[in-house]
Amino acid sequence: MRVALATLLLLLSSVGVANASSDSSQVTVEKKAVTTAHFKAGIKKAGASANSLETDPPGGGCEGIIQFTTTATYVMGAITDTRTPYYGNVSCTTTADGQFMAELSADSTLYDDGRIISDADPDVCPNGNNCTSTSIGYCIAPQVCSGTYYATNVITMLLPDGWYWTDKPWDQCTVIGDVEAYCTLRTNDVYVPPFD
Repeated sequence: MRVALATLLLLLSSVGVANASSDSSQVTVEKKAVTTAHFKAGIKKAGASANSLETDPPGGGCEGIIQFTTTATYVMGAITDTRTPYYGNVSCTTTADGQFMAELSADSTLYDDGRIISDADPDVCPNGNNCTSTSIGYCIAPQVCSGTYYATNVITMLLPDGWYWTDKPWDQCTVIGDVEAYCTLRTNDVYVPPFD
């Protein structure tokens, strides 16, 4: 049975700080946006080989996550920079000793209007149950820092010998050769305006 859970969280808040002197005034506004996409899948126990040394996949299924937080700074009403930490992960839950995936990988990327701002180092985890790809993306004027931000996490899940996928584990996946799932998770969009 495939288990699917999608939770999307969007939080947009702003904080203003005013600095004034007798002859000038400057206003800096900071805006933060948080986006999380969270998906859960069950492992398919559709078949086994005659190999007595066979490893079972994690019985509790796997989850994939991609999230980011963007902080945009505005001086005199115009955007001056953004700082965006982002985090991609795939984690599988075991229900008995000795359960693991043959290989997991996570590769996260941050975008602004479809343009790559930052591409985190991929994490490849043979015989593992947890992989993380994380980084921080920066944008500083005069580069265009406003626009629609989103992040992706490309996950691969390779089942142990003797096992295969009977269906894709999540809607965002393609099954390759019955044993590997290739999945692209994408956050919802957050618009960062050019002016506060």
